[in-house]
This record gives sequence, C-alpha cells and structure tokens, in this order.
Amino acid sequence: MIELAKEGLRERIVKREAAPAEPFAIGGFAVITEPIPGSAQSATTTAEPAPALVTLRRPRKPPSPATTAPRRGVDPPTLELCRGCGYFVWQRDAACPFCGGDVAAAAATHAASITAAHAAAASIREILDRVRNPLPTPEA
Repeated sequence: MIELAKEGLRERIVKREAAPAEPFAIGGFAVITEPIPGSAQSATTTAEPAPALVTLRRPRKPPSPATTAPRRGVDPPTLELCRGCGYFVWQRDAACPFCGGDVAAAAATHAASITAAHAAAASIREILDRVRNPLPTPEA
C-alpha cells in the first residue's frame, strides 16, 4: 500500500455482484487500482478503473432436491434431559455421553425424588392447615 502511494495510486474494493438472499451468501467484489485524487499521477492518468483483480465469491453448487423441498409436517427430533448431569441427550441414548450414567435409571431416581417431595409438601400443607385452623375445643 505504501508502494502504491509513492506512485500516486490507491486500491479500492468495489461491489460487482450483490449477494443472493440466502443465509451466509457471498457477493462478488473486485479490487481496483486508481490514481489518488490530487496527486501528480491523477493529472496524467484517466479515471478509468483497472480491471477486476480479485473476485471473492464461492462457487455455486446446484441445490439438491432434498435441501430445496419443503419439510412440512416433520417433527424435529426430541431430546431428553439426563437427570444425572443436566445435559440433553437423544432419546435413543441409553447411556449419557456426558456423564456416562444410565439415562433411564437417573430419570427413575428423579421421578421418585419428585414424588417424595410432593408427599412432603402435602404433609407440610396439612400441618400448616391444622395450625392455622385449630379444631374447636369442647367447653366443659
């Protein structure tokens, strides 16, 4: 770049082709060399840009029918929570790939813990109801 400035030139990137309306699409660009305005070179050179030196774009592949066909009515795969480590795993996995535990056994242990917690909460509610609403004592 310093060498170009010594010669009174500069490089500029020019958009040649707009990117298609697709995710991660790439448009076409060109690097042109032109005189720096106000330099001695610009007085002797026409303002015609140099031909494209570089074009940045990916080669286009024809879309396959599998990727272009609409996927309607297809449910995404369902994941299951490993109760041993808290990571999500595929339903088909018997062992968790993260903690190595048995997914079904951890789920059963978790379900038993939840059942016990609900029973304990019901007992506490019952005790609190008795404290808040004591039975009337018979008057003698």
